[in-house]
Amino acid sequence: MPATLSCGVDSWFHTGGTHGSGSLAAATPDGRHTAAFNPNGDWAGDLGGLLEAEFCGTRAHTAAKSRALAAMTALR
Repeated sequence: MPATLSCGVDSWFHTGGTHGSGSLAAATPDGRHTAAFNPNGDWAGDLGGLLEAEFCGTRAHTAAKSRALAAMTALR
């Protein structure tokens, strides 16, 4: 799924999971910046916030989150 982060960085990401584990992989379109996360099932944090921290270096304000990040969060 494509997403433009609050700092203007374009990214592509994919989420997935199984019982007790979730995953998130993301990259910039040119592939120069990639990241993968595998939070435990008891982690109730903000997956979109992980992307914002990794690619923008800051925690996103709730109002600044893109529709794509909101949709991703709804998939967990």
